[in-house]
Amino acid sequence: TVAPPLVLTQKRVAFAAKYECAAASSYEAIPADKTIDAIINTTPNNVHLETTRQAAEAGKHVFLDKPIANTLFEGRAITEACQKAGVVLALGYQRRRESQFR
Repeated sequence: TVAPPLVLTQKRVAFAAKYECAAASSYEAIPADKTIDAIINTTPNNVHLETTRQAAEAGKHVFLDKPIANTLFEGRAITEACQKAGVVLALGYQRRRESQFR
């Protein structure tokens, strides 16, 4: 499951100011934001299914870092959730350690 909603901490506010973006109080706030068309999902592999499903159900295209999931079942469920929602699912190398995502 996804972590409970968080508050806007100073760290989040500083990050948003530095990268000229909006600070989100929780992951759930991101798919709910109507101004966002797509997400780069850099969550840990064990929550890829839940976070991608939430994004897809909200109509967001998803870039997901490899591996798609820890199990074949979850990988198929992610693919099916995106197909059902009619959103693009793209896969690529882990980007969470790159400076622009840190």
